[in-house]
This record gives sequence, structure tokens and C-alpha cells, in this order.
Amino acid sequence: MPVDYKERVATWRVDTVGNGYRKLADILGLKNPAFRVARDLASAHESAH
Repeated sequence: MPVDYKERVATWRVDTVGNGYRKLADILGLKNPAFRVARDLASAHESAH
């Protein structure tokens, strides 16, 4: 996981209005079907705010 994943998730949220978990997986450098991990990370990040 990139050390700046929180910033990447935040940018993804602004750029895609929270849609496209496959896109987020790409931004984080994760391989499909790791987009599920990206989705879970995004959900966890949202819960923290």
C-alpha cells in the first residue's frame, strides 16, 4: 500500500465523486480483483471522517 494512500483516496473521491472502485484500485496500484480492498479502504476512510 502506498504511504500516501489517504491522499490518493481523497483525490479519488473528489475526482470521481466516490464512484469507480476499480479506478481507485488503479490509483493505489492494486491489481484486480484487489479493487475490493480499495472499496473497503474507501469505506473505512469515509467512516473515519
